[in-house]
Amino acid sequence: MDTRKQAIARQCLEGAESGAMTFPQIVGTLIEISITLAIAVPLGLLGAVFLHEIPGRFSQFVRTVVEAMTAATYSRNFARIGAVSGP
Repeated sequence: MDTRKQAIARQCLEGAESGAMTFPQIVGTLIEISITLAIAVPLGLLGAVFLHEIPGRFSQFVRTVVEAMTAATYSRNFARIGAVSGP
């Protein structure tokens, strides 16, 4: 059993050194990205439409949280580049 695992590991290492495994890795990455986008984009759009069309306490709470996170991100990035002086 160990010899088979060692043979597989040796083949993988040899393929990686010669660059033979680069194409399948790129294709696999593109497939994963496509699946992720196919799930995330519709969910994000549905969430945005829901928050825009249905008024209420929940949508107001979510908007407040999102705006707070956005403001914190912008201020942190501006402070990092020196545009805003702070402590």
